[in-house]
Amino acid sequence: MSTETKTQAGASHHEAHDHDHDHDACGCGHDHHHHHHHHHHRSITPIVRSGPKVGRNDPCPCGSGKKYKKCCLAA
Repeated sequence: MSTETKTQAGASHHEAHDHDHDHDACGCGHDHHHHHHHHHHRSITPIVRSGPKVGRNDPCPCGSGKKYKKCCLAA
């Protein structure tokens, strides 16, 4: 049965995948490529700034009079 026939018959992606690469590249006998562990992760809460974003070329908020990139960003 050809790959096209398997795909048409509803074969899984793994069966229909063209295996022209080396799965055992490390030589340890394990198939590292196809062991996918799907974990259910929690939603990531976005980071909220307390003040406005300071650009690299904006005056430094510390009050030195220097550009932010030459003052506190460089520290």
